[in-house]
Amino acid sequence: MQLKKLWSYHLPLRVPLEMKYGLLEARQGLFFEIRRSDGSRGWGEVAPFPGLSTDSLQEAQTWLVQNAQDLRPSSAERFPALAWGLKMAQDDVFRRELHSVEIPLNALLTAADPLTLAQESAAYYAQGYRCFKLKVGFLDLLQDTRRVHAIFDATASDIQLRLDANRSWNLPEALARAQAWQDLPFAYIEEPLRDLADLSVLAQETAWSLVLDESLMAFQPEHLPWHTLAGIVLKPMLLGAAQTETWIQAARARNRTLTLSSVFESAWGLGFLALRAAQLKPVLPAGLDTWRVFSDSFLASPFRIQAGALILEPKMLDKPLLNTVYLKKIQF
Repeated sequence: MQLKKLWSYHLPLRVPLEMKYGLLEARQGLFFEIRRSDGSRGWGEVAPFPGLSTDSLQEAQTWLVQNAQDLRPSSAERFPALAWGLKMAQDDVFRRELHSVEIPLNALLTAADPLTLAQESAAYYAQGYRCFKLKVGFLDLLQDTRRVHAIFDATASDIQLRLDANRSWNLPEALARAQAWQDLPFAYIEEPLRDLADLSVLAQETAWSLVLDESLMAFQPEHLPWHTLAGIVLKPMLLGAAQTETWIQAARARNRTLTLSSVFESAWGLGFLALRAAQLKPVLPAGLDTWRVFSDSFLASPFRIQAGALILEPKMLDKPLLNTVYLKKIQF
């Protein structure tokens, strides 16, 4: 497998997002074309996430250029984002096997105040979304309580609401919220605690379904406290190709739910995630709604959104139609 073309990209967001790790105003990454041994072509994306990823864009670019004539994904696993990007480019088995893909999405809610959040939720509901995700923990209990009630009041009883606390709470804070929200039917609570040593107590003392996401980066599957968890959320761009598959097998063996999620990749990366999510059974709403945050794209979108689902024709990934405004070619 050889590297044929390499670009860097810079995609501005419509509105900067306040993240736990800082203000996100644009997404940067690499996009590349490879030639397989049979002469066919493939494309991949590398987009480490600032503040979370253990590898960097510079490391990925250096590796790709130095190994341009002989790209071996097995030797890139120490760089998770790069390894996932190489899997995208190398592995076209999904496109050969699947005729079409339809993946339900969770709508990522971004408003902070309850009134705007209610309007946002109602609009998504009218579009056909039935699964929603809300970031909590950066506001106090009273404010977050008003926000979650606003979502339920603005929609209907057939929704699923996922909360992501981004490890914001200590154990007493989490228990206080469990008490205040005991009558609210959350689908799950993601990354509730700063200290994972308290996870067992939280699981015992509440009726919450708990899931972990970024914390998986610090564990091997055999050491995860599975007895406390309803499932896991996987971000392959953070974990890498091999680790993602290892976690999938571990969760299946323990009958835990699996949700695939993005870290604000481009439309190309989201399309590939959708292909992988389609192979997970049961197919749960995926965290692939992040495409909405971008003001534009460096390629024609390989999917469309309809009734709260991502609909992808795998053949649309055979050859990307590039918008070079957001791409800078890298010579090697």
